[in-house]
Amino acid sequence: MLFHGVQRAVINPRKPYWESQSLIPFEPCSSIYVTGHTAAAKTQWLFRFLKNLDGMYVNDPTQKVMYYYGVYQPLIDVMEKTVSQIQLDQGLPNQSEIEEFTDGKHNILVLDDLMQQMLAHKYMDLLFTQLCHHKQLYCIYLTQFFYSRQ
Repeated sequence: MLFHGVQRAVINPRKPYWESQSLIPFEPCSSIYVTGHTAAAKTQWLFRFLKNLDGMYVNDPTQKVMYYYGVYQPLIDVMEKTVSQIQLDQGLPNQSEIEEFTDGKHNILVLDDLMQQMLAHKYMDLLFTQLCHHKQLYCIYLTQFFYSRQ
């Protein structure tokens, strides 16, 4: 099937394609914001996304995933064992860690439940406005509220 002029890859011939790849392939160098209340399964959704990462991008396979989280949860251990490209760390990355991670290849940076920490660091604005576009970085931001309560 052609989509955006690209032949869709068959990731797992034993499954229907909608179970293992995106119906609409994601474009690199962009961001996803996942917002929902506590227990809305945001991290579960992310885990399914990362497990099927090969089918999410047709043109540009992901090289690395850096997952930063605010509060530990057991699913983090499962992700570490299941997603081969993932690196995990608690807390917010500093500017030099982000710049080192953005090596010009298609990488994904996940920020899970770090809104308050992000508000305190001005370089986070650059992450979503400049680094995603210029460094082939894809950001996934999980939060309970789209807007800060401050």
